[in-house]
Amino acid sequence: MGRARTTQRLQGRETGPATPMDTFPKEIRANGHALSVEEHYRIARMPIGAVRRRYAVRDAEQFVADVKAAIRFWDGVDL
Repeated sequence: MGRARTTQRLQGRETGPATPMDTFPKEIRANGHALSVEEHYRIARMPIGAVRRRYAVRDAEQFVADVKAAIRFWDGVDL
């Protein structure tokens, strides 16, 4: 078994050890800035059309999928 590492949740709470199989999510940026925790959750709940209008991203569906994957990784919440 690989060496465990500790991660920090988006909400600031500690998680259990992450496994080496976990994919560390890249920093998600849109409209020239890194997304805040609140923006992650807001985007995850927005309709795709609203995401396209509000955020300058090439592929809105992939952008939302990346946001949801980051939330799932850090907070264990599957939206």
